[in-house]
Amino acid sequence: MHLKLPLLLMLGLNALLLTMQSHAAETYQRCSEQQEQIIQKFKLLTHKFDQTDAKTYKSCINLDQQQRFQLIAISHPIAYQDYNDMEHDLNLYLIDSSSNKILQRYKDPSSHITDAERYDGVKLHTTKFSTLTNTHVVGVETGSSHEGGFSYRHNNLALFQIDSKQPIKEIFSGIGTDDSGYVNASCGQDNPFSEVKRIFVLSNQLSNGLQNIILKEQKNQIIGNENTCKVKRNTFKQQQTLKFNGKEYKLQHHNLLGIDPF
Repeated sequence: MHLKLPLLLMLGLNALLLTMQSHAAETYQRCSEQQEQIIQKFKLLTHKFDQTDAKTYKSCINLDQQQRFQLIAISHPIAYQDYNDMEHDLNLYLIDSSSNKILQRYKDPSSHITDAERYDGVKLHTTKFSTLTNTHVVGVETGSSHEGGFSYRHNNLALFQIDSKQPIKEIFSGIGTDDSGYVNASCGQDNPFSEVKRIFVLSNQLSNGLQNIILKEQKNQIIGNENTCKVKRNTFKQQQTLKFNGKEYKLQHHNLLGIDPF
């Protein structure tokens, strides 16, 4: 890659554990005042639905210590009927703040539709998904949730390769790293509940120029018995290795752990 961005990396271990759920303050980052000024300067926001309750979501990260290269994600409404019926797009911008230029931009070909569930916006992960010199892989997370009846929360973490001289490329279409669901208990016991958490572990082994990723899954489950009002707790674990095939990361299998529909 041609983008020369210094990274502060400690490579004393053969693998880097990327925890997606803990230390949320470190995992995500709000747009700084400088980044907000960049957004305004390049007029990256649309204001068509400003008078509605449709939200515009923003997330920004610095790709280098000097804060020269900025990656900005913006998801704003593109269609609106009411709070329960709206549609959002997703855009990524790589900006050189020293030359005041947009180097690359990406528009998600699909949109995020709010119907029975609520769209919870976009977040850029500050955690690096590559420890290779001058190779930048960024996590882009979107989320949705629903309250009432069967309540649930779902997110999707996709990976993008960032290069100042090449188009922004989605190299992993995404997977949920923090999914959960529950229903209200009928006889006072703990709510029937299940959650699936996933973490990525970066390997020192490469496939087609990018590091292999070990995907670890853990499912925690609470099952209630309406006749006895007793609950049973279960935990399931599994893992697989994702390898880059030159275009994208692929799952070895799709027999993934999932939350219970109850």
